Amino acid sequence: MKILLKNTYLLLILLVLLTPFMYSYELYNGIVSAKQFWFSGMTLLLIAACIIIMFHRNPLQFSINVLDIALLVFYSYYLLRTLFTPYTPLQYNTRFVNYTHLLLLYFVVKWVIATKTDTLQTNSSKEEGKISINPINTIVGFIILTGLVQTIWGLMQLYDFTPSLHSSFKITGTFYNPAPYALYLSVVFPLALGVFLNIEVKDSEVKNSFNLLLRSLLFHILKLLTIVKTKSMVEVSEDIAIQRKGLQTLGNWCFKYIALLALLMILLILPATMIRAAWVSALVGSFLVLNGKYFLIRALKNYIKTRTRKVMLVILALLVIGATGLGLYKVKEHSSVGKLLIWEVTSRKIAEKPLFGHGVGRFEADYNNWQAEYFQHHPEEMEGAKGLVAGNTKYCFNEYLEMASEIGLVGLLLFISVIISVFYSFKNKSDNAKINLFYPKSLFTNNIIIPSLGTLFTAALLSYPFYSLPTLILLFTLAGIVSGSRQGIMNFTRIAIPVRVLGLSVALLLIFIAFVPLKKMKYYKAWQYTSYTYSTGDYPLANSEYQNLLPVFKYEGLLLQQYGKSLQMARRNNDAVNVMKEAKLLTSDNVLFTTLGDAYKGMKEYGKAEEVYTYAAYMEPNKLYPHYLLAKLYEASGQREKAVAKANEVLTLNVKVESTAVREIMGEMRAILGRE
Repeated sequence: MKILLKNTYLLLILLVLLTPFMYSYELYNGIVSAKQFWFSGMTLLLIAACIIIMFHRNPLQFSINVLDIALLVFYSYYLLRTLFTPYTPLQYNTRFVNYTHLLLLYFVVKWVIATKTDTLQTNSSKEEGKISINPINTIVGFIILTGLVQTIWGLMQLYDFTPSLHSSFKITGTFYNPAPYALYLSVVFPLALGVFLNIEVKDSEVKNSFNLLLRSLLFHILKLLTIVKTKSMVEVSEDIAIQRKGLQTLGNWCFKYIALLALLMILLILPATMIRAAWVSALVGSFLVLNGKYFLIRALKNYIKTRTRKVMLVILALLVIGATGLGLYKVKEHSSVGKLLIWEVTSRKIAEKPLFGHGVGRFEADYNNWQAEYFQHHPEEMEGAKGLVAGNTKYCFNEYLEMASEIGLVGLLLFISVIISVFYSFKNKSDNAKINLFYPKSLFTNNIIIPSLGTLFTAALLSYPFYSLPTLILLFTLAGIVSGSRQGIMNFTRIAIPVRVLGLSVALLLIFIAFVPLKKMKYYKAWQYTSYTYSTGDYPLANSEYQNLLPVFKYEGLLLQQYGKSLQMARRNNDAVNVMKEAKLLTSDNVLFTTLGDAYKGMKEYGKAEEVYTYAAYMEPNKLYPHYLLAKLYEASGQREKAVAKANEVLTLNVKVESTAVREIMGEMRAILGRE
């Protein structure tokens, strides 16, 4: 029963790790939403398994360590900050719901890793027949396999054997764009490198083991056919020992070379993604792996004992870092300038509410408003490089800055304490032991798992790995392995009845929270159909469908925005304004405000229309459309001088991308000026 229970948990963990492969064309935004639904479903199974554990008749042993405490303190603060976040109730805050379920996954992984290695025994020999496989290797091996499959998927997309899941990008794997795909592979890379470098197996041993197992298999076949006689108990015991040793050797060999294959495949596909954050973070993780194997830092310290060598090393390091940084900046210069703008705007908003931030999830909802405010106060930047690269932004491209903007410096410091706890007791004297597939030592955690977490924490400086659910799953799974591999500072051997009742109550609450996203699945299918109906121009039917979806998605800003646009296209301007005002509380982008302006214009409230059009122009200064709408508004409302001035302004604006629509806008502006 104990073995079955633990293996059931291990199977559920592996099912959770399949999340990256989930996508659907039947659901709205199915590349993302299908992953969310799968994860929520697996979470329900995990909760059910946890309830079984709580009421298991045998005493339960578990421990709490520094990492557990740091993570629980961070989550408690996160819970409180979510409770006081405006406009979105706790159970509808997707970020909080995911963190809650991921915390559960973390403790399940920890429990599976921390419990004693399961032992499967033959009837003939309790000692010689032990074959024990540590769940750390199962989980890590499975993650490496997922990375290998993703690289094959990406290569097939690169060479047009398989379609990309995004029309604007050639390589996405099963993700919604190359960034989360590349970031996922960058975490797998040091895992594969660490396994390949640290598992030691000789080719001669593999050959001998294969031959021994082949002979053993042949003997059992002949025995089954009654061609040979049954062996004695001594001979059976010797056979079992040989089989066990052979399985260990072959298992090590397979693990090592599957990791090598994944390593080579990632090296092939990662440069093609053009995601610089993935390159840098993979290099950092790889350095940590190499340092754990070859003690690079120790060797460097021994080499630079003289002052001259220290100075030369500092100069060389500055030159390499500077050249690398400049090269990465120039590879995608517009993107680099755009990130710097986002970081500047975000830093200003952090300064407004430094301690507790603006609320969980508010960056995504409010950033474009923050950007509009920035250009309102710095109009001189609108025609410069910053105005040219400003776009519709949902990610900060720096998780630490975004975290500070949402939950304040208090929350950021608590999260940093979690990171420090991951690296706590990083050095361990027992780490000189060799890695063995069946009986790994702490070296596996310190030299393979922690470097991969270092990759994630580095990627968080330059991109948005915490926005992608599959990458977040890796974060909490690997952290759970680290925690399960460490000694606790508080140990418990039995759970009291009141604690079990409390645990059951928490489990029921988690089930309720998990059902919130799951019950939306059929409505996401309806949303997809409604979106298609809108795209065909059947606005009355689309409005009816959106109205039916509204009770379920009343806290979903994107659906409210789409509904408002559909109402405006059907000339139901009053209703469109009311819906758009609700949408403004939950999301912000250029389209929302131009649609709101169109609705006000249809109601002949030209002053309000001018206000929101102007705000949309500040939001993305490089977009011609809001300026075009302003010129048309002035013309329609009889404000000839303003119309001419705005038309002249549009004709002199820097155009980010030339297109047929841009040429048509320019033509209409010249028409206003009387040139045509």
